[in-house]
Amino acid sequence: MNLLPDGRGGAITMEAGWPATTILRRLRPDGSWDLHFGNALGRAEPFSYPRGTLLLEDAAIGRGGRIYVVGSWTRKPRPGSAKRRFLLFRLDRRGLLDRRYGVLRTGFGQGTTARSLSVLIAPGGGPLAIGPFRDPQAGYEGLALARYLPG
Repeated sequence: MNLLPDGRGGAITMEAGWPATTILRRLRPDGSWDLHFGNALGRAEPFSYPRGTLLLEDAAIGRGGRIYVVGSWTRKPRPGSAKRRFLLFRLDRRGLLDRRYGVLRTGFGQGTTARSLSVLIAPGGGPLAIGPFRDPQAGYEGLALARYLPG
């Protein structure tokens, strides 16, 4: 479980659920769960999972209390597409998907596999997604970094 200070005296928690889902919840300064965060159950599950496999890995709080969440996503294999991509989305302070920002998916080329494991907020306010990258066709692997513009 990750614990992120939310700037209002509380914290945002990222918990692994079952089966293989990740949810975000808000803990108030008094220690109670904020039942108005996210959906009616007090959990931020911002969108229905796209076709394929979605793994949420990390979250960070940016300017204005906006919550950035990264993970990795893969759809059913198609020739000429990335096998696994970085995924980034943003929640507002209420735990709802910020539709102006959208859900971003970043691939690194045909047949590549990339897992976004961490998110950092750059000094300019934009999120940076970081994780391992592998290109079996070229025979190399390393660290991938995706920089997203503030919005």
